[in-house]
Amino acid sequence: MSAGRRFVFSAAAGLLFAGVVASAAVAAPLAYESFNYTAGATLNGQGAAGNGFGAGWSGSNGSINAGSLSYPGFATAGNSARVVMSERTGRPLDTSAGGPFSAFLDASGNIGKDGTTIYVGFLQQTSDPSGFYAFEFHRDGTADANRFLQIGRENNIYGVRVQNDNARNVSIGTEDTGVHFIVAKITFGAGDADSVTVYRDPPTTAEPASGTTIANGGNLSFDQFSFGNFSSVKNVDHDEVRFGATYADVVPEPASAAVLAIGLLGLAARRRRRQSRPALV
Repeated sequence: MSAGRRFVFSAAAGLLFAGVVASAAVAAPLAYESFNYTAGATLNGQGAAGNGFGAGWSGSNGSINAGSLSYPGFATAGNSARVVMSERTGRPLDTSAGGPFSAFLDASGNIGKDGTTIYVGFLQQTSDPSGFYAFEFHRDGTADANRFLQIGRENNIYGVRVQNDNARNVSIGTEDTGVHFIVAKITFGAGDADSVTVYRDPPTTAEPASGTTIANGGNLSFDQFSFGNFSSVKNVDHDEVRFGATYADVVPEPASAAVLAIGLLGLAARRRRRQSRPALV
């Protein structure tokens, strides 16, 4: 290959890699949990304050599964979390005045400022579609009375539920034992006229035009989240938990983009090594 062509190839590879990196940099979650802890360890007690969180995990035991949940096209990291019968394990978010959620804090110091919208994305899987399980949002504690929003299964409905109110428990699709990507969009309105829209297995390229919505859901402000499982017959796993200001912030990076970037860098490095070799006499 001529020197000119080598330069063009290297430049093109560099630009494409830079584009991938820039795209990933733009998607910057306010908090991200990949469960990069020792496999087999108890979830309770893992983690610490920082990176969007106010403290580590606490509550019932929970456990760390080896490897991430697998979802088509997603680049994942770390491991995954599991809760079994009668377990609820949660983690507070960093709601300090200067923390990453500061622009979203209401007068009570919870995430819920009027006129703001927060996105939450996660992977979820159950081994058996029965009984209660959920990704839960709490305020001022993790008891049932402090849970104001949940996504999972309750009273034989797999859906989104607000204010512990069975009349506001809306299906988000057909339940099964596969891994599903869930995005919740929570919009905080004046006078606690908050709403939530849930997208199940949405496209990663852009936010869908519609989803499952509960309007006027009451006060949906929160300061922590948890995984709950109160059934004796199943495991419930979660992974790749992200909180963000935009839809893109909570969508994992496409695996193809990461592989392409690594491949291009490797190919460019290989060509540079060839160029640096002394000519044979």
